[in-house]
Amino acid sequence: EHLEGILLLPGRMVSLINVLKIITGDDQEKIAAMGQGLGLADTRAQETVPSLELVVFRLGPESYGLRLHEVREIIMVGQITPVPRAPQFVDGVLNLRGEVMPVVDLRTRFGLDRVEATSISRILITSIGGVFTGLVVDAVDEVRPVDLHRFGPPPAVTAVGANRYIEKVARLDQGMIFLLELQQLLTDAETEQLQGLQGRRGAANRTGEP
Repeated sequence: EHLEGILLLPGRMVSLINVLKIITGDDQEKIAAMGQGLGLADTRAQETVPSLELVVFRLGPESYGLRLHEVREIIMVGQITPVPRAPQFVDGVLNLRGEVMPVVDLRTRFGLDRVEATSISRILITSIGGVFTGLVVDAVDEVRPVDLHRFGPPPAVTAVGANRYIEKVARLDQGMIFLLELQQLLTDAETEQLQGLQGRRGAANRTGEP
């Protein structure tokens, strides 16, 4: 009766135990008193540190982030249909459950060489200027909160040509995460070009389902 459930991990199973069912109320009070005597603070009473939830992804040698609420979903790279006379940074369009949307190659946008998609490449579905757009990235690492005090102004130069798209940089023990200003990725004229590539399922046979 003390088990809350199980957690399945590669090669092993972990049982989740509800400690409060094992330790009685009297014992809980004694343990709390001992913690106070040792100067241990109750973590529940600690002030919450303001943070920003980021979707962290890789592009070339560096890590970038978008605000979690800016990313509608993350999908694998499926079939992308080329579009004649599309801007250079546009790979084509994909059909996501009947919704046709443009796909932007961030590597090209940032001045990196194009590469073939791999098993860890992903497309971030987001909205730029009111246009649902797919952003092709090399890999998505994690979704994580980053304390606001970690953020500061970006450096003058980065390893790729993304300086004008960077809003802030988070300096962590593991390295830096460049926070992108999503609405700066495209000019107004480029956004208008993307508007002509979005729509519902048309005559073309486009799949691109995740």
